[in-house]
Amino acid sequence: PLPGLSSSLLFCILNFQIGFFGIVVNLTGVLLTFRVRALRTSFGRLTAVHCSAECAILVIFTFWEYSDHKSLLSRKFGQVALFFWFVLLNS
Repeated sequence: PLPGLSSSLLFCILNFQIGFFGIVVNLTGVLLTFRVRALRTSFGRLTAVHCSAECAILVIFTFWEYSDHKSLLSRKFGQVALFFWFVLLNS
């Protein structure tokens, strides 16, 4: 691909860029649902819950990707990610 970059480093850079873009878009969605008067309804609140849960999942998957998966801290991050995933499914 690019001279001087290994494929794992290129993957890290692209993954961070895509994850950061998704975090910014979801945070913008949360802020807009609270700012726009027409979205101060139950639909707007549901949208805010979805955007905030997706943002939390993106933060975990973007910044906690390359770690030891057998440690207690990694398992706790996995449980938090599953919690937000279930919030997305059940709301």
